[in-house]
Amino acid sequence: LSKDACPLFLIGNPGTGKTATVNMFAKVRGYEVVIVRGNSESYDSILGYPTTPDDMSEGNLATVRLRPDWFQSILDNEAAGKKSLLFLDEITTAPDLVQAALLHLVIERMVGREKLPDSTLIVSAGNYASNLSNSMIMLAPLMNRFCIYNVVPKLKDLDTFLCRYEGSIAGKRVDYVNETLCKLMKDIDAQEKSYRESHIAR
Repeated sequence: LSKDACPLFLIGNPGTGKTATVNMFAKVRGYEVVIVRGNSESYDSILGYPTTPDDMSEGNLATVRLRPDWFQSILDNEAAGKKSLLFLDEITTAPDLVQAALLHLVIERMVGREKLPDSTLIVSAGNYASNLSNSMIMLAPLMNRFCIYNVVPKLKDLDTFLCRYEGSIAGKRVDYVNETLCKLMKDIDAQEKSYRESHIAR
């Protein structure tokens, strides 16, 4: 993934592990997660608060935008040699004006006159329309800017991804949950297989 790659949009039912997936990816790949929640932000808290410049001399009367906290965090990470993953969470429940700000951010990768660092990845998450009220609709221009992944986890996914994920920077197998849980997941799979086979035999 790079700054030129299409931003990702993880969509799925509530509780399917979208946020956990993003945090796991960031931990394995060495990114610092910076979260912007669409349902609790405003237009200005995303693109910066407009203010007058310190120097009001002739020819410098245009307003400037103050850096939002989340953007400052990304700049601080960059200064410290760390990569950032900008996680736009709950974008399907964001008001239209906030979605418009997010659309500008995703397309231009800019806050005011400053660009996001090239090392910053943008990943978003939201729920299906069936999970939302009729008043909550994601704008088509914003959705069209993302590469959309449907998140439908299975027991096998939990066993493979959480217990034996092979994507660490060191190239080694990483155990994020203990062996007891892994064994439990395998036992559940075995019980389900046995149950299906016994019913098919009947």
